[in-house]
Amino acid sequence: MRAWKVLLGHLMWVYMGVKILGQQLKPFFPPKGKWIGFSVKSNWVWWSIGGYYASSFLFNCADIVNQLVIPQSLFNEETVVSKLVNPENNDLVAMLIGSLGPCISAPVFEEILYRGFLLPTLVCYMPMHFAIPASSILFAAHHLNICGVLPLSVLGFAWAIIYTFSRNLLTTILIHAMWNSRVFLGSLLGL
Repeated sequence: MRAWKVLLGHLMWVYMGVKILGQQLKPFFPPKGKWIGFSVKSNWVWWSIGGYYASSFLFNCADIVNQLVIPQSLFNEETVVSKLVNPENNDLVAMLIGSLGPCISAPVFEEILYRGFLLPTLVCYMPMHFAIPASSILFAAHHLNICGVLPLSVLGFAWAIIYTFSRNLLTTILIHAMWNSRVFLGSLLGL
């Protein structure tokens, strides 16, 4: 039952966010043209695979620095992923339901929000070399994990660069989904 509450709460959050972005902010974008670059006809597979491996390398480097800087005692708090992986009574169905939010809907919504909306909006007010770090820090702050600010900022930075060069949100959605699925599966397997 808790898994359904988490999933439905997450989907409601995604639905409301999409409604706000779609209706309230639409006047701020040109009536013609593309708001979000999204194409299945481009080289998105190679961008996604290469971007995933580059993201993993950069995240691991940032995580090493993070562990040297942040006191070890702060790393003991339970994460949202660990709560979803260990549902009440170790119910497999609950775990599968709990995986839908972080592995499927969160990557779609977060990429639309941070790379599809926030990054282009920030570029309207500041140069790209300031907009990318700003959107990356906001992406990290969104995850509400003080111990993860540096590595998550690096991930946000990498994904913003990948989106900027690929011009295809599908690329970063897939990278993000692979990333979250790996984290979820790693937590499930105790890795």
